[in-house]
Amino acid sequence: MLKVPCITFTNGEEAISHYKATLAKKCCLKGIPLVTTDTNMPIIDGFEVARQIRELDQAADGVRHKVNVLALTAHVNDKIEQYAINVGMQ
Repeated sequence: MLKVPCITFTNGEEAISHYKATLAKKCCLKGIPLVTTDTNMPIIDGFEVARQIRELDQAADGVRHKVNVLALTAHVNDKIEQYAINVGMQ
């Protein structure tokens, strides 16, 4: 078993709040390497989480790397897949 630090949140709003706090820390230049999100989350869905993360990364000072955002969902079709890619999910 891999021992990888993991932080969980109950909704997308909490995840974005934590991501913003991590961006503000100057000691965390590499930040968070991976975000996994369900597309259907309370308060802020996974699509919006990914969109906001991409927006925050773009506004960052250029020192940070682009975080990987992995989408999880039980509802897949071509339209949803394309939308996920467009908002920055992988």
